[in-house]
Amino acid sequence: MMIEPIRAEEDIAVPVLITQKARQIAHQFAQQQPNGAKAKQVFLNTLAVCTFNNYLKILGIPSDPSNCDSWNPVMRMTTNVADLEVIGKGRIECRSISALERENTAECYVPTEVKDERIAYVVTQIESERSDALILGFLERVDSEVLPLNRLRPISDFPMYLDQYSLSDRVTQLSNWLHGQIETAWQTIEDILGISLTNYQWRNNRSLAAESTTPNLSSVVRGKVLEVPIRQGIEAIVLITELIPKSEQELSIELKICPSTKQTFLPVGLEMTVVDAVGEAVMHTQARDENRMIELGFNAEPGDCFSLRIELAEVTIEEEFVV
Repeated sequence: MMIEPIRAEEDIAVPVLITQKARQIAHQFAQQQPNGAKAKQVFLNTLAVCTFNNYLKILGIPSDPSNCDSWNPVMRMTTNVADLEVIGKGRIECRSISALERENTAECYVPTEVKDERIAYVVTQIESERSDALILGFLERVDSEVLPLNRLRPISDFPMYLDQYSLSDRVTQLSNWLHGQIETAWQTIEDILGISLTNYQWRNNRSLAAESTTPNLSSVVRGKVLEVPIRQGIEAIVLITELIPKSEQELSIELKICPSTKQTFLPVGLEMTVVDAVGEAVMHTQARDENRMIELGFNAEPGDCFSLRIELAEVTIEEEFVV
């Protein structure tokens, strides 16, 4: 009895050019690493990300690695990561294997640290001396550090697979807050800072509830704890979002960052930038010496999309919102 593989190899592999720009980026990132082994890892990870990013461009699928861990110098150095953001869908992990690994083990190694917050895992065969790569296929999820290649789905299925995904589970839906539907990641001020809303120091002595001029819709304040790598380790900061209904079609949104209960001041140089739906920075501020809070405020209408980019040195955190 002959046991046949799930799919014939020729039905899976898709050749893709490794561009000169991809090599330049991979070399640049590799040169920043502390040793040869880490440099090789980063080089191959970067080629895998760039190669699949270019392939998605050919298909007309928008993607961008710039806000991913794979483009973050600190994360590149401290983790084995090769993530790529598919715009409006989520992050995929781009893993590489060599021809020798493919022949000898028929398996791809997937680090434990990248088994969360991914919508798919793509495996690409890359030889550093070759000008092209082979995209072998993808898998929706992994259960261990070993991904057998015969489990891969053909990459031709990938566009259809993406159709089932949206950012609804990753984007904060602000209009829902007004009706009590608040994502679990967002907590009350009492839970995060240990103070009551009436003692919330940064309200400028005004009553948020009184500011709402829309009947039956009260203002909402929630916070989220974010961890920012700094030179001495990790520092927690708190992102506070205040949502104030002005009318049926207009909301006042105030975004504030303050220290956690363990810190007195924000890290000097911490930046926050509001980015509109087309990726343009429209508002910006930065923490100075002994700042207890920085904030940005604006009005928006239902359906508006924006993101808040938080940066410190070479670390970037991005929170996405839809009104």
